[in-house]
This record gives sequence, structure tokens and C-alpha cells, in this order.
Amino acid sequence: MNRLRVLLVDDEQPALDRMAALLQAHASVEIVGSAKSVAEATTSIDALKPDAIFLDVKMGDGDAFDVLQAIQHLPSVVFATAYSDYAHRAFEHRVVDYLVKPVEASRLSETISRLLSLPAHSTNQQLDQLLELAASLRQQRQPVSHPVTIGDRTLFVRYDDITHFEAREKLVYLCTKEKKEYPIDTSLSRLAESLPQQFVQVHRAFVINCDYLSEMHRYFGGKYKLLLGRPMIVTVESGSTYKDVVEKLRVV
Repeated sequence: MNRLRVLLVDDEQPALDRMAALLQAHASVEIVGSAKSVAEATTSIDALKPDAIFLDVKMGDGDAFDVLQAIQHLPSVVFATAYSDYAHRAFEHRVVDYLVKPVEASRLSETISRLLSLPAHSTNQQLDQLLELAASLRQQRQPVSHPVTIGDRTLFVRYDDITHFEAREKLVYLCTKEKKEYPIDTSLSRLAESLPQQFVQVHRAFVINCDYLSEMHRYFGGKYKLLLGRPMIVTVESGSTYKDVVEKLRVV
């Protein structure tokens, strides 16, 4: 395969933009389109018949299983995920490749090389394997860690060690009790939906791990100052629109 026609599927525009920018550096790749939902993805895949798709695992109206079950045309599939360690292990053995967000340029180059070396057509057996994998994602155990990509390495940071997530300068950062920070390629609101129940969004820029909440102080305008850790690790200010959410933490 000399020219790779690619479709991008992700319900987060920043993630689509970043992947598109990385792929545009490869002369052998042509981006034929993008989709932000399961419905849009299935229509686009069958209409455009791309050689490969970069497919997000979880989307607002469904997941990868829904896409793979609905399509007639089967391209080569690369999963892109910001989620569980289980998926990380499974992808390595069952799909063309997986990428943990934020994707690094050097890691993506390996994926492109792998895709270009594949036969032109996929088989029904490959589809069966992909469907089996996607179904297993729905049944996986609750993850205990969050993947973080650093260069060509992927670290798995235990949720017990994460104090909060912070949106800052157009990126979301995972912050630990050791005061380390790692960039995460997703929006804070979407991240909050996927986290274990001890994580609560208290501000448009903060999701905290309530297990680290040590003090709350009333602040003006219906806000609170929240102290995380003992000894104190960080002080977070709540947003006024999250007043009811924060006040519930006082009675838990």
C-alpha cells in the first residue's frame, strides 16, 4: 500500500485536530474525513471506504463496538484511548495498533509504517476479533489507573495517587500527591464522566479526588476553597455553578 486513506473518529474536536495535524506530516497519508459520533462514523466509513480508521473507544452516543457492528466496509482499525489499562493490554494483541492519548509523533510514525505494510483487504476473521475485543471493553473491570503517555512510554498512574485534574492553557493535567503533572488529551468534562466515583468536578477547570479533601472554607460568591491532602498538597477554588455539588461533599 503506497497511499493510506484515513478517517478519524473522535467526539472531541481538540483530539481530532491534534491527530490530523500529526498525520499531515506524513506524505503517505491522506485524511479523507472525520466523524464525531457513532452514527456519523458508520455512515462515513461505508461511504468513503477508507483504508484505515483511527477510532476512539468511547463516544457520546456509544462506543467502538457500535461502530464495528454497524459498518459494511471494514478498514484497518487503530484504537485511540485515554482510558483503561485493560484496553492497553488487549489492543496490543488483537488490533492493528492502539494509541494512548496524547499521541506522540514518533509513536504515530510506527503506526503508519505498520498500516502501510498490511495487505490491502481485511478479512471476516479480523472483524470477528475486533467485535470480540470491543465487546470485552464493555465488560471490563473498573480500572485502577489512568494511562499517561510520555514520549514512547506509557505510565499507568493509580487513581489512589491522583489528587486532582486541572484544565490549564488548553490542556488537562493529571496531578499527583507527589506534585507531579502529566498532560491528558481530553476535555475535563468528558474525563469527569469516565473517572471513578471519588472524583468530582467542582469547577470548570478542576476535578478533585474527594479522598484527598481535608478542609473546606466558605468563600464569597457561593464559592469554596478546598484543601487537598494532609499535609496540604494544593488549594482549589470551586466555581459558583458547582455550589450544590460542593455543598453535598460536606454531608457525605
